[in-house]
Amino acid sequence: MLNNYIEILFLIKYPLIGLFLTFAILSFCWNPIFTCLNLKAYNNIQRVHKDEVARLGGLIIYLLFWLIYIFDFIRYDLLYNLLVSALPIVLISIKDDLFHNSSPKNRLLLMILGCLIFFHINPIIFPTIELPYLEKIISFYPISIIFFTFSILVFMNGMNLIDGMNGLFGFTAFFQLISLAFLAYTYGDYAFMKIALFFSMPLVIFLFFNFPFGKIFIGDMGAYFYGFLISILSIIFFGKNPDIISWLAVWLLFYPCIELLFSIIRKIKSRKNPFDPDKQHLHSIIFDKFINYNYDVNNSNYFSTLTLFIFWLSPVSIIFISLDNIYLIICLIVIFTLLYLFFYRHFKQ
Repeated sequence: MLNNYIEILFLIKYPLIGLFLTFAILSFCWNPIFTCLNLKAYNNIQRVHKDEVARLGGLIIYLLFWLIYIFDFIRYDLLYNLLVSALPIVLISIKDDLFHNSSPKNRLLLMILGCLIFFHINPIIFPTIELPYLEKIISFYPISIIFFTFSILVFMNGMNLIDGMNGLFGFTAFFQLISLAFLAYTYGDYAFMKIALFFSMPLVIFLFFNFPFGKIFIGDMGAYFYGFLISILSIIFFGKNPDIISWLAVWLLFYPCIELLFSIIRKIKSRKNPFDPDKQHLHSIIFDKFINYNYDVNNSNYFSTLTLFIFWLSPVSIIFISLDNIYLIICLIVIFTLLYLFFYRHFKQ
């Protein structure tokens, strides 16, 4: 697998160098660019950084993938289909990154549109879900479209939700892709392994600038795009490899999903609008706890990410567990759900 990583790295070394230089320019020259373009300051309630930072990391990576495809550095049909179907998501989210004025409902509708476009231009075999009684219902094609579109929406919004601390999104997405690549390698699906490795590479450069000092952010566009990409890759992989337990996908994508679902339940229980942002997410309350301990903002930011390492690093545990033991995998999901609730209660006090 390491040899394949080096091989892909060599093929796209020039686009990656260009990505590094672009991030460097944005990191050190954003203030004059921000002033020149007369952009609106980001004043969301979830803001934890002091200075204005470019939220264009996701857009730059998205454009990088287009350049790689157009100039034939690597030619993956799946790459083209993902880039095209993600266009509605890209357009609405980049508007929010620059002007902070898009409607949650409009974002949701365009996310659904992106999913439907992908399923239309890239028909796939949906995974079998090991759920008593529901397995046959979900296997009915129209129901499959609805179920997996909903699953993608949950994961996409979960990825955007955890994009609150330096490194938290980047580490989560990177280890999910590496874990998918490892699964593909283990089961001999080397073509898919290369795709997963390929998509993980820009995240390494992004993390160099994002963690620990937050010189550039992935933005809503990047969080949604990688959420879309990783969830689609998971559906494709488990669909084309029906012998692999699909609960592994739940495990790999667990952290962003539990963060979003818990947030929705918490807001509904408090009679709040689930679409309204707040600062009651796990990473937010950990950040506040460090602030209360008199850490400065920057240290509190990346200490919060490090505190949550057990969650963003959890996908790589597939290297050490029995991949064909469904009961073990379900037990891990239950244990980490309880662990998440314990963390939340502990840091909330």
